Amino acid sequence: MFNYVIVVLIAIAIIVYLLSFFKHSKIEALEKQVEQLSLSMMQETYQLKKQIKALQEELMMDNFQSPRRESTPARSIVIDKTLPVHNQIIHFHKEGYSIQEIAKHTSLPLEEVRLIIQQQHWGGRSL
Repeated sequence: MFNYVIVVLIAIAIIVYLLSFFKHSKIEALEKQVEQLSLSMMQETYQLKKQIKALQEELMMDNFQSPRRESTPARSIVIDKTLPVHNQIIHFHKEGYSIQEIAKHTSLPLEEVRLIIQQQHWGGRSL
């Protein structure tokens, strides 16, 4: 009886050993899939980085060709005390001054200047 148990255990061991070769091939296939996925992700990342770099260069060329009005130090806003502040804000905004510049020179909060410009733009009112 003891001999039968040993023979059965050896037979099971051989069967499990042979099955391990088949399991190994599934793992290799999975490893290949992961490797292909990794390569495709790296290629997509490379393409995205290339596109971002091209866009950045294009933006830099646009900024170089048409400098912003904010960067010119010679401009200054002259406030006319006889006109309403709302009208002046709209006028300076149409002239191309930034909201920050207008707020600084009119001594109004930035949000208030932004609100006045938005009301003019979206409300259709003429101030």
